[in-house]
Amino acid sequence: MSPFNCFTSQNYSVYRIVEDVFEGENAFGAVLTALLTLADTIEKTDYQTAFASAKKTIDLKEKQNQHGYRLTVQKIELADEETRVYVKVTNDTSDKNSFYSFNTRIIVNG
Repeated sequence: MSPFNCFTSQNYSVYRIVEDVFEGENAFGAVLTALLTLADTIEKTDYQTAFASAKKTIDLKEKQNQHGYRLTVQKIELADEETRVYVKVTNDTSDKNSFYSFNTRIIVNG
């Protein structure tokens, strides 16, 4: 197999063969069991394909502008166990602005 460069923030599908099982003890005395696997094939993929394929995609390109801050909802993807909203935030002012995705909430029928 040729060398393969993996990068953080990327998803890969790894098709592997279980070669052996390792059992050992860590520094705290806990017994650990780990599989030794050999990669047969490695393919770069995306999150949606690897974990949660969209059942429906809604392309919106809806924009809201408030005091020079623009939020564009580009699209919404609906999967079995999750909803993904793709947004773009633009600051057209000289003021500092922060947008944190972990503070974002979706309100349904609200």
